[in-house]
Amino acid sequence: MGGSAVSEHVEHLARQGISVPEAEPDVDLPDLAAHVWEWFCELQLGRPAGMSGVEPIAWEAIDAWARCTDRDPEPWEVTAIKQMDATWIRVQMEQRKNG
Repeated sequence: MGGSAVSEHVEHLARQGISVPEAEPDVDLPDLAAHVWEWFCELQLGRPAGMSGVEPIAWEAIDAWARCTDRDPEPWEVTAIKQMDATWIRVQMEQRKNG
């Protein structure tokens, strides 16, 4: 999926039952970071749902995912995943609040 339009990634997540915030559909993800978005999408599949709503992707889950998929993310990539996760959770909370 590297270098593809955001809309393609949104459609990929939608097929998996994962909602994402509205995005500019014609924006291309930079090749340098597209794989990080792809990894975030993979990690979404294992996201825990707690009693209080959406739970963040745990550090341990990222570590297990990396080992199981034979990936070796750089620290900046893990930081980017955690930032995407925080943004995703914030948007989900706002959507729930606004009905």
